[in-house]
This record gives sequence, structure tokens and C-alpha cells, in this order.
Amino acid sequence: MSSRLLFCLILLFFCTQICCDEIYQTEDDRTRYQATHSRCLGRYCGRKYEDKMVTTEVCGKCERGSKTDGWVCLPCEDVPTRYEWCYLIFVFMLPCGINGSIIILTSKIMKDRIVLIISSFFEAAIAFLFTLLSFNPKGNLKIYTCNVDQFSDWFPTFYNPPNYHCSSEKVYPFWTFFLLFYLYLLGLILLFRFILKKVFQLQSMTTLMLRTLHPIPFLLILQVLFGGLIYYFFPYLLLFIGACLDLYFHITNNLISTINITTYFFRYSLLFFSLFSITQQYDLTDNLYLIFDFVAPLLFAGYYYLTKPLTKPEKWMD
Repeated sequence: MSSRLLFCLILLFFCTQICCDEIYQTEDDRTRYQATHSRCLGRYCGRKYEDKMVTTEVCGKCERGSKTDGWVCLPCEDVPTRYEWCYLIFVFMLPCGINGSIIILTSKIMKDRIVLIISSFFEAAIAFLFTLLSFNPKGNLKIYTCNVDQFSDWFPTFYNPPNYHCSSEKVYPFWTFFLLFYLYLLGLILLFRFILKKVFQLQSMTTLMLRTLHPIPFLLILQVLFGGLIYYFFPYLLLFIGACLDLYFHITNNLISTINITTYFFRYSLLFFSLFSITQQYDLTDNLYLIFDFVAPLLFAGYYYLTKPLTKPEKWMD
């Protein structure tokens, strides 16, 4: 009796495996599967997928690093688009710009400024490198993503069907990339600034370190609440900041100095990057005129900077 029961249980197990584990690898497999199975409820629900096989018939939450096609949760193996790389570069640029501004406005000693600005760049660069190495494929500078298709991908919680919880990181890894990057950056700031204080004996190190740490929680809250908006609008934000900086330095009228010439190239690099990011939302070949929009004011501004001293005759008259 017990042997018959054991035999029935083994038979039932294999039948269940045969019924549930279905191949989902080629395009024909997927077409066949989708024709014989119902689509999952909700925009972000799917069935579990392992080793090129569908292992369950129950729809649910996709694991981190996977996305649903409506039926099955497939691993994210897309490469970042150019616009997505621009977004990642923006994530790197943001703390560099904020920390650099704090250092310039706070520190009164030129030696401290130079050392701390160089340090803030390397802190962000190393944190960015560590973050890249932390995502699949781990230990490799190549990164796999779930390409962003629409604004709702950033907020899947609001699209759960009734009695289902299918929220996951559909925009993998762009949400957690930002958070992990700032976690690494926080640790590196504490480490680097401690070493610099011991080596260079910088007078304003403690105050500057605290002030550069203050924006990090604020930036993390912004990412959690408005990550989708930042992703789509960061080029226009950079364009606005670059234009405001350019206007400010023209109003101050202190144009011929080493600092202002440096900021001149920084401002126009910022404008170029913002315009380039905007073109990547579309086909670059259809928007080459936007590059001219960057080059033309650069030429006129350069001419203005070089000829402005000639507009003051008192400098040339005895």
C-alpha cells in the first residue's frame, strides 16, 4: 500500500513538472506559450522564469533584475541607450557640481580649494566605478539594464491589480544605481577627507566636510520621490543652470581672469552636454542643427571675451 502511494506521489510530481516547466527561449516558444496561456493581470506582473523555463503558472512580482513581457518575467539583458548613459553621467556630475560650489563659496584659502575640488572629483569617480561593478554582470564595467519605456515604469506601485503586489524595480538599475552611488560616495568622502586633513593640514576641512555631506540626504529624498521626473527632465535642468551661470558671469562683468575663463569652458561644456542629452531622446541625425546651437554662441562668446579689453580706451592711452 505504501509503495503504491509513493509511486503515485512520484508520478504526480513528474507530471506537475512537465505541465509547469515549459520552454520559453526562442521566439516560436514564446508565441506558442502566449497563445495557450492568459496574459497576467496588471502592467508589471509575470510568471517566474529560470534556466530558460517557465517554472510556475501563478502570476506575481518579478524578481529584481527582471521585467515582464505580460506573461513571463525575463532577465534584464539590455545595454544602456545613449540617453541612459547620459543620465548615469548626470548622476556622477551632480555631486561634483554641488560639492565644488560649496567648496568655492566656503573656503577662503586657494590651496584648500584646489585640494578639495580634486578630492571631490576622485571621490565621485571612484564611487561611480564601484557602483558600476556592483550590478550585473558583477565585477564588469559592462552593465545590463531594463530599458525605460514609459514614465509609469518609475512608479509600478500605482499600477498593481487588485489583490496583487507586483511592484519591483522596472527601471533596473537606474533607481538603485542612484542610491548605491551615494552610499559609496558618503563612505569615500569620510575616508578621503580624514586622510587629507592628516596629510595637508587643511584648516577648514571639518566645516567643509559637514557642508558637503548635508545635500546627500536631500538628493536621496528627491530621487525616491521624483526619480522619473529627474530622468526625463535632467537635460533641460542642466540647460537652465548653464544659461543662468552664463548670465550671472556676464552681469558681474569680471570676464578676464583665470577663474572666469575656467568657468567659461565649464558653462559651455554643461550646455553642450545638456543639448547632446536632449538629442539622444530622438535620432541624432535628424537633430544635428542643435549642435550648431551650441557652437554658434561659443564662437561669438569667445570673440566677445577676447575683444572686450579693446572697448576700454583708457587702458591704452597715456
